[in-house]
Amino acid sequence: MSQKSQILLIANNFPPVRGGSALVYGELARHANGKVQVLAPRTHYVDNLPLIGWREHDRWAPYQVHRLNLLRTLLNDSEPTLRRRLGISASDLAIRLGVFAHILRMARQQCYSAVCIGE
Repeated sequence: MSQKSQILLIANNFPPVRGGSALVYGELARHANGKVQVLAPRTHYVDNLPLIGWREHDRWAPYQVHRLNLLRTLLNDSEPTLRRRLGISASDLAIRLGVFAHILRMARQQCYSAVCIGE
């Protein structure tokens, strides 16, 4: 386990996503002098399409980025039936458990002094 003090930043909106919160979290990570590791998604929660440019962004970032497919349930604008709502709940639980398991694996490898959860 590394002894270097690190901060884990978990952000659903993170570069290369464009927008307010993604910009803020990206700048926080960039100015943390290498003391931040980031957990962010590879796909967008609105349409489940891959985030364009995430590999290039992560390759050149001055901090380590860990990517999972999703960090939250996909948005669904329709009025779901009870059966659909149960399916969404099951999907949400699976995603959250996967995120939690990944965080535990990361915490076994790195000693974090703080965790910052965005959104």
